[in-house]
Order: sequence, then C-alpha cells, then structure tokens
Amino acid sequence: MNRLLLLTFLLVACKQKPVEQLPTTAEKEAVVQDTIAVSDIHRTDSLWHSFKKYKRPYVEGYIINKDYVIYQEKDTRKIIKPDMASFAILNVSGLADDIILIFAKDKNGIYYQGDFIKIDTTGFRVVGVISHHDKPSDYWEEPIWRTHKKAFRGTKPIAISDPATFESVSTCYFKDKNYLYYYDRKVEGADVATLQKERAEGKFVSDKDNTYYQGKPFIYKGERVQQVSNNIYKTTTHVLRYNGGDDDKEKEKAKDYFVELPDYFDIPTLKGLNDLYLIDKNHLYYDENTYPLRDKDLRVPIPKENLSKIKLFEVLVTDGNKLYEGREPISGYDVATFGIVPGHYYYQYDKNGVYHWRKKLPFHYTNRPEYGKNFFYMDNQLLFIYEDQAYYKTYDDSLYVPHLSPQQLALLKEGNTPLRELFPSQDDKQKNKEIDTTGFEELSYFFWRHNGQIYHLIYKEWYDSDQHDWKSERRYVVVKGYDNASLKVVPNGFLADKDYWYDGTTRLFPSKDVELLAIYEGYEKGWGMDPAPSPNFYLFKNAQGYWLAELDGEGAMCPLTNEQANKLLNQQ
Repeated sequence: MNRLLLLTFLLVACKQKPVEQLPTTAEKEAVVQDTIAVSDIHRTDSLWHSFKKYKRPYVEGYIINKDYVIYQEKDTRKIIKPDMASFAILNVSGLADDIILIFAKDKNGIYYQGDFIKIDTTGFRVVGVISHHDKPSDYWEEPIWRTHKKAFRGTKPIAISDPATFESVSTCYFKDKNYLYYYDRKVEGADVATLQKERAEGKFVSDKDNTYYQGKPFIYKGERVQQVSNNIYKTTTHVLRYNGGDDDKEKEKAKDYFVELPDYFDIPTLKGLNDLYLIDKNHLYYDENTYPLRDKDLRVPIPKENLSKIKLFEVLVTDGNKLYEGREPISGYDVATFGIVPGHYYYQYDKNGVYHWRKKLPFHYTNRPEYGKNFFYMDNQLLFIYEDQAYYKTYDDSLYVPHLSPQQLALLKEGNTPLRELFPSQDDKQKNKEIDTTGFEELSYFFWRHNGQIYHLIYKEWYDSDQHDWKSERRYVVVKGYDNASLKVVPNGFLADKDYWYDGTTRLFPSKDVELLAIYEGYEKGWGMDPAPSPNFYLFKNAQGYWLAELDGEGAMCPLTNEQANKLLNQQ
C-alpha cells in the first residue's frame, strides 16, 4: 500500500475532535490482549551503501513540514509555501492511488501536483479520470475536477455550462444540468433530462431518442438507435444486441460492438421491463446479459394470451401458470402465491414457506407467509422474522428462535438490534466482559490514549478458503515506552513525544527540529513477483543531522553526511 495514501488518512484523522469512541468490535468494546514495548530502529551504515547503487524515484505525494510543504513525484521535487494553518491534502478516495495524492488546498486555492491554482475551493470534487488508454493525455491518469464555479482537466480550464452540477455519467461521459459531455467536449443535441445513466456502457450512452458513441449520434443503416434495455437497442427496422464487452482495438466503429437479432420482434411495441426482460405485443424476451451472446432466440415460451398476466420478480417471472428463470420454467413453488423479498430475489416465499432458492428456512409454518404482514427481513441484521419466530444465519453462525415475546418482536422489527444481542452465544457472553472504551482520546486511527496509557490497534484480515469469505480481527495492545502525556501525531503519519520521533512503535531519533525531506520508492522484491509491499526510504533531518531510513518493513536507519544528503536531494 502506498504509504502516502495511508498518511493522507492519518492527517485527516489528526484534525478531528480530540475525544472519540475507539473503533471496536460489533459490541463496541475492545480486547486488550497484550502489552508491547517501543523498540529502537536497527542502525546500520550498510543501508547507505545498498541505496546509493540505484537511482530511486520519489514516491508521489505531499510531505508536510512545520513551515513548508514538499510535492514530489518520479524525478521532480517542489518546495511550496502554502498557508500552513489551512493547508490540507484533499481526500478524493475511490480513484487511482496517484490521483488521490496529487490534490491539496489552502484558504487561497487548490494545489495540483504542487502547482497552485488560485480559486474558491467551495464544492471541490474530482468527477472522473482520463486514462491514456481512453484518450490521449499528457499524464498517465489525468483528473477531471471542479469547484462550484470552474471545471478543469488537470490544470487546464474546460468550458462547462454549470460547474456546480458537473458530475460523472460513466468513464467517458459527464454532464451538468444543461449538457452532456464526452470527456471535456459537449455532445450536441443530447437530452440530459432523459439520459439513461445507469445503462451507460463504455463509449456508449443513450437518452430517450438517441444513442451516442464517442460523443456522436450512433446511426445504424441510416437510422438513429434507441436503447431499450441494458443490452438491447432498436431502430425502426432492426433490433441490435450489444455484444462488445470490453473495448477492443478491432472495434473501431459503433456497429462493431453489436449483433443484429432476427426479425421476430414487433419493434414499435418493444420495450424493456428491466435489464433482463423485454416485451412486445407478441412475446416476452429474456437477455441473459452475457458476452458474447450465446443464443439469438431470446423468446420466453409464454403464450401470447398470458402476456397481460405477467408479473416480474427481478430475475424471475410468472404468467400465472408457470414460474420462469430466464427462458426456463422452474418447479417447486406455488405460482399463485409466489413472491420475493424486495431487493433480494434469492429469498422467495409462497403459501408453503420461505426459501433460500429451493431450500426452505427452518420455521414452523402455520399460516401463509406474507411479506410485510407476518414475514419480515432485516437486511442489515441478516434476520428473518415469521410470526413470532426468528432466524439468523451467516457463514459461521446461525440461530433459530421458536418463540419471541411481543417486546422482543417489536425490538427486532425496528431493525437495529441483532438477534445475538437478545440471545448471546458463549463467545458473545465472553465479549461482554471486555473493557468499555468510552472516552478514549484518538491520536490516530491506530493509536489511542486513555487513563495515561497508549493503546495500539492491530488489525489483520485474511481469506478463509474453507468458508469462502474474508475474515478480520482487531486486537488492542498497550504500548510502553512513549512519554504518554506528550505523545501526538505529527505530519506525514509519524508519532512524536517531547523526546523522540516514532514510526508506530519504532523509535527513530530525537524530536528536535525534525523535517522530512523526501521519500523514495523501495526495491521490488523477487524481480517484481513478490506480492509483499516493498519498504520505502525516507530522508530526514533533525538537530543532529541527516538520516536515511527504510521503513514499513523490518526497518533500518543510518546517519548521512551533508554531502550524501545533497546527492540524494539532487538525484545524483
């Protein structure tokens, strides 16, 4: 993980209110399982000799010092002098790592890759990214961003009619309240009020009358093209099926992404019911949403006279006589009373019971289940309630309660109380004996102070191949060795007390006049085949002199002469 990305989150955390609730288990309590001690970093002169053999690029991002900021990337290092009191790295998480780290602001404007743009920062938002794979760009991944009053592609202003409403439609298309844009170019004639944003696919997007490819109307055999469902499009004489999947260099024209379907459709009455099912006056159709299309016959074998009786249940459909999944009839349910849990089609019910597909849930059934009347599902709790019974199941736990009191029923139906809170397991009872963490002071996400002690959150996550799911564990340890009263988080994610600087629980050097001057990329392990992150190198200066440190791994540090430090800063 890019350390500067982590540092960004830590910097944000430092500015929050000083007293917070410690992030904990679901029971809002923490386990203090151990005590560890601060350790000194390993010191070795060999670190310099191994580092100087290779010219290492800078890690991209901002480095914050007391009176100035450094922006660095690859072989470029810029010193900037923002308003330090208001300077902050902007969190634009959710995009590529290198985009997350290139924006910052102060009270006077935005910093993009260290370059200052004087602008009112109100409404700042990165709305998309132009990759060099999508469109020629001067930068590997160039952001499209805006404030309430202006929009930019990188540092270049772009002409947007209403920047305050400028937002992403897809990876290629953007819109404001007035117009549709293909990247930073206006799409003439597009109707943004009827734009089918959820169905946008790659370089294609549609409004109520037209489909656009690379920002221009898609014309097929002389006719405009309308989108009917996720993959089905039509002209007045043809029905097309999107068949492209990922963009392909061989597909240079819009028509190359489509296959023409047989002429069994009644085109004037053809309409979409959802992204899988379509209907016209003669047939119901099912598109399995695969690439490439395996079967051009999309018709579901439902008699024409039953089309008016069709009821849709997301991926399932009934004509009153049979239940279908796609084009195939399925059995095992009572069609007349069939229904699904809203938003969860894999949970069904009929007069005979509640099912996870065809597996009946273990209730004692006395009356017909009717969703919203005597049958409920609390999604956030994975909890089913039928009559006065409750059933809960996860990959590693399940519980059936055959009878609930009226008070318990009312509490569970509110949706905020886990069933295990009312009926705890032995493990849960043990957890309830753990310490209450109310009033812990947040230093950073991983370090907290309470009653004169420092707590360190150790978090690990792993994939359980037996359960086919991810698992995680939070463990809190008391750390000995800091000056607890003066310990604080300093810029760039490090800790410091009145005597020393620390990288987590590793003591680095005395804390007088510390500056972080540069961060360099570490070595790729195993010729780039080792998945373990390579530790970066850090160049520090304090009252004692210069220090080169390898952090994030086992950790090592060595002092540098002025000449050695200057060589590093000048990339010699």
